[in-house]
Amino acid sequence: MDAATLDMDRLWAFREDNPAYHFCPWDKQIAAMSADFEIRLLAWANRTGKTTVGANECVLAGSGEHAFIDYPPPPFTIWACSVDYKQMRDSVIPAFEGDSTHPRMLPKGVTLNEQKMCYVLPSGSIVRLKSADSGRESFQGAAIPLIWIDEELPEEILKEIF
Repeated sequence: MDAATLDMDRLWAFREDNPAYHFCPWDKQIAAMSADFEIRLLAWANRTGKTTVGANECVLAGSGEHAFIDYPPPPFTIWACSVDYKQMRDSVIPAFEGDSTHPRMLPKGVTLNEQKMCYVLPSGSIVRLKSADSGRESFQGAAIPLIWIDEELPEEILKEIF
């Protein structure tokens, strides 16, 4: 095998092991991902890629590889928030793990720790899945550099986050 073939084999192996690095966002998604604001709001129609962008952002930021925004060096904790467990199960988890409508974003070998409701990335960063069902108190008192809210949360919880 020649050197070029070996390099391509390594590239494909890396791509297979780290799918979030190879997500190809469309123009509106790129604009959202590169907007360097403390708070970014994606108010798009259903099925337009908001959840995919959120999962990709969490994985890349937690890996220390975000292309547009400087997050703290890993490891750190990220919150991926949803309204309730059903929405978490039907939308947020598939956005990380992949399904018929979402590409997988998590690196190879990363799986959900169902007891702790989190993913531990190879960098040591933790993506904690949080639902408004757990109550306002579970959102208090933490300094979290990235909080992804997939759907609008109750006002009492938003007040704790912001």
